[in-house]
Order: sequence, then C-alpha cells, then structure tokens
Amino acid sequence: MVPFDWYQSFLAVYRAGTVTGAAEERGLTQPAVSQHIAGLEATIGVALFTRTPRRMLPTERGRTLYNQVVQALETLEQVSGSLRRAPEEAELDARDVNAELARNDRVAELVEEHRCERERHDEHAEEAAERDEHHGEEQQKTGLDLDGESHHRAQSPGL
Repeated sequence: MVPFDWYQSFLAVYRAGTVTGAAEERGLTQPAVSQHIAGLEATIGVALFTRTPRRMLPTERGRTLYNQVVQALETLEQVSGSLRRAPEEAELDARDVNAELARNDRVAELVEEHRCERERHDEHAEEAAERDEHHGEEQQKTGLDLDGESHHRAQSPGL
C-alpha cells in the first residue's frame, strides 16, 4: 500500500508546482518530498510530473491521479483535524465527513452503474450492427431489397 505521506506530497507538488513550495507547505525537506514523488511514481509505474528547470508540470496520468485522490485525501485531512478539536466539534465534523463519504460512495456507485450501462449499450449496438450486416448479406444472396422486392427481371417466355 502506498504511504499516505506520499499522496500528501503529491498533492502539495501538484498544487504548488514546485518541490520547494511543496516542502515548505508540508514542513519537510526538498529531498524528502522528492523521495515521496519518486516512490509514488515507482510504485504505480508511471511518471506523474514532467520536470522542468523551474516547475513540476503534471502529466496526463498525474492529473488523472490528482482527480481520483484529492477528495478522499481532503476528507481524511478533515477527519484528522476534527479529532484534534474539542470532542463536541469533532462529533459534528465526523457526521459531516460520514455524510460526505456516503455521498462519495453513491457517486462511485452511479459511475459504476453508468459504466456497466454503457457497456451493455455498446454490446447491443454491436449485436445490432452484426444483425444488420448479416441481413444485408442475406438480401444480396436472395436478390431482395429492403422492401422485399426482387431485383431479378422476370424472363419473358419465348423471346
């Protein structure tokens, strides 16, 4: 499992655009943040940033990862923050966080349902295309057009 710190460093670099800015934001050294990013990239097997002399530019995969983890990490940070506050406040925040997690779960369910529905739709479209193609081949064999009329000329007897 990827350490939570690595994701936090990833978000900080993504937002700050530099390792220096991310290190300052997180209260870590630049080498520590760089190690987190390198470890995360090695673990998932893709480059998350393009390194330039002055900036860390997220790759397409980096943007995708950010969009996938930002909400979850912010929610976890809210939970951690609420636990540090007074117990009454923490209880209220925990209910808000639980409601948010439930909404996130429902969104994930809806996304999965949409994906499955899309796959079923694509399968039906493929089947219909195959039927239409097969029907067209059959019509060519029998000489019928789409209205069922024959394309063969009637032969006149005795000509």
